[in-house]
Amino acid sequence: MNASGLPIEHAAFAVVTSPADADVLVVKRPDDDEHLPGMWGLPATPIEPTEGVREAVERIGPEKLGVELEVAAFVGRGTIERVGSLLHGELYEATVVDGTPGVPQSGSGTPGTQYTDWRWVPEADAAETVREIARHGSLCTNLYLESVGAESYVDCIDAR
Repeated sequence: MNASGLPIEHAAFAVVTSPADADVLVVKRPDDDEHLPGMWGLPATPIEPTEGVREAVERIGPEKLGVELEVAAFVGRGTIERVGSLLHGELYEATVVDGTPGVPQSGSGTPGTQYTDWRWVPEADAAETVREIARHGSLCTNLYLESVGAESYVDCIDAR
C-alpha cells in the first residue's frame, strides 16, 4: 500500500528492436483485454515477487514473444492510477538476439496478456503507431513517447 491506500501492481515494459535494423516490435492486445482491448502497443509483463525488472524484461522474450532478448538501456519509469490500484512500471530497450517473434505463446503459463498479433514498425513510425493506445492510458507507450520527445497523454504520479 501507499499514501493513496491503493495496492501497487509492478510491471516491466520493453521497446524491442530488430537485430538487423532499428525497427520496433509492436504487439496487438486481444479484443477481450481488460484494459486496452484490440490495441497495438509495446510488450509488457507483471514483475514476479522473486525477480528484478531486468529479469522480467528478459522473460518477455520467451514467454510473450517466443524469442531471446538482450536487455539494454533503461528508458523510463512511472506510476499511474487505474481503477482500484496503482500501476508502476519501468521501460527498457531490448534487442532480439535469437529467434523469430511469434504470438501467442501457448502453454507459457505466464501471467498477464498473451498477444494476438505482432509486427515490426520502422523506428520513425513507432510513436505514431502506439499513439492510440497511449491516448487510452497505456503507461508503457506514454513512457516511450516521452523518451522520443513526443507528446504523452497521461500524467504519471512519479515519472523519472
